[in-house]
Amino acid sequence: MRDRILRIFQWVLGLLLPAHGEHRTTATTAPPAPVSAWQKPWRGPSSAQVRAIFHAEEDQGLTLEQRQHRWAVRFEAIGIDYPVRYPNDHFEQYARHSDRRLSA
Repeated sequence: MRDRILRIFQWVLGLLLPAHGEHRTTATTAPPAPVSAWQKPWRGPSSAQVRAIFHAEEDQGLTLEQRQHRWAVRFEAIGIDYPVRYPNDHFEQYARHSDRRLSA
């Protein structure tokens, strides 16, 4: 008898308060199909762009630091971050502090 009353009560509530919203629905949705990384468009620079940046003739007589700076500027112009490291940069300071914390 209790089961019949409960089923009738659930049926009446289902009519009066239809399920809506993410948490009230009882139907489950299938998870989205995985997307292959090979189907996504390439977001980086093309090999021709990178070759042109690294093999520019105006950079041939410069020091390594000057070339790296120019490379960073050219990559930034096409929207790519190019990490530039140089002696005594602020990253070395943080690395030294983390080394001290690890050894203590």
